[in-house]
Amino acid sequence: MIKLGFGYAKDAVMFILCLFAPSNIKNTFNAIRGMTVRDLIVGFFRLHFHLAYMLIMFLFTIFW
Repeated sequence: MIKLGFGYAKDAVMFILCLFAPSNIKNTFNAIRGMTVRDLIVGFFRLHFHLAYMLIMFLFTIFW
């Protein structure tokens, strides 16, 4: 189970590193500039829901 948890952690780190690629930052910035205020608010709450879900699943995998 520990090995599986470390695998999830490695995948999360690689995902975060891919997010900070220069081309991805440019594309995301342009996408955000085109959003309405409502889209930004909905995206904000979705992001936090997904982060909380990922954290709970990660902790569940490690400690179960």
